Amino acid sequence: MSLRLKMLQVARLAPQLLSDSTDLVKDFVLSKLNDDGGFQDRVGESDLYYTVFGLECLIAVDAEIPNEKVKSYLRTFGDGASLDLVHLTSLIRCWSNLKCDFDAEGLRDAFLKQLERFRSVDGGFNTEEKAKVGTGYAAFLVYGALQELKEPIKNEKLLIDSIQELQVGNGSYGMTKGQTEGTTPTTAAACVALYDLGIKDLESSRKWLWNNYNLKGGGFFCYSKCTNARPSFNSYSSSYTQYFGRTV
Repeated sequence: MSLRLKMLQVARLAPQLLSDSTDLVKDFVLSKLNDDGGFQDRVGESDLYYTVFGLECLIAVDAEIPNEKVKSYLRTFGDGASLDLVHLTSLIRCWSNLKCDFDAEGLRDAFLKQLERFRSVDGGFNTEEKAKVGTGYAAFLVYGALQELKEPIKNEKLLIDSIQELQVGNGSYGMTKGQTEGTTPTTAAACVALYDLGIKDLESSRKWLWNNYNLKGGGFFCYSKCTNARPSFNSYSSSYTQYFGRTV
């Protein structure tokens, strides 16, 4: 099962908690769908990154998705040659949410070629092209995209080494090598990728993540000395902690 499907498996529990409010959530999310088939960003423009969350929210609450409308929007990006890594992997994930047959659409090989633009010299992946070292977040994004394309990881050990070199002594993971403090999003992303790649000994990282959980507020702190929990980090962490045998 891909990372996307594992996270959706958790998200599909939402209607049990929402109960009678489920239809209100459906209506709200659909109200953010623009006429061109993309979901709105913070200023109301269609954006692939936000379209991922719009689609997966609808899937989580078992709402009907206007497939053809969304497909028209996705097709405007072609093979993603003009996109950065975040939006390229978002495009692939959007197509997967629509149960796309990548071979039938003539997209599989094209997407694989575009993903290689972000391969780093050390065998990992980076959000910047031709980077010397990879990042855990980029590895997480590409690893998930490769799963959707049913493409095995090339040089798996190099990818694992690239991620592990980002670990800080306290168990957290930084965005780049040499950082002295990791963040919740980068640590969660690195841990999920590593766990799925067969690295199970992540106890120090699990403890670090849970130390950043705000028991009173219900959110996750960005890093260990942060004083304000931010809801935006919950989407990274609350699903990812399922991997470590504990539910928020």
